Amino acid sequence: MKDFFNTIKEAGIDLQIAIRKAKNQNERILKIMKLSDKPMTPFDVQSVYQLIFPSIPITSIRRAMSTLTDNGELIKMEQMKVEQYGAKNHLWKAV
Repeated sequence: MKDFFNTIKEAGIDLQIAIRKAKNQNERILKIMKLSDKPMTPFDVQSVYQLIFPSIPITSIRRAMSTLTDNGELIKMEQMKVEQYGAKNHLWKAV
């Protein structure tokens, strides 16, 4: 599983820190999803995440959920719900 997408060309210790940070976010989000008794959107996950851990941007939540989906640990459902900004968001569930 690729945890960090180095689009900003980090190197050395900064790259290692960024990779570890992304991996920690993935692990935390997977735990949240596994403990949830219902499918969640990225905004749902972010709401729970920031109650337990330091807040991270919604883009980091989405990146982690996409990575976990690619790794077969989450399933992106067809079901959607309208959330912030009036936009529809897919629901995900843990495998």
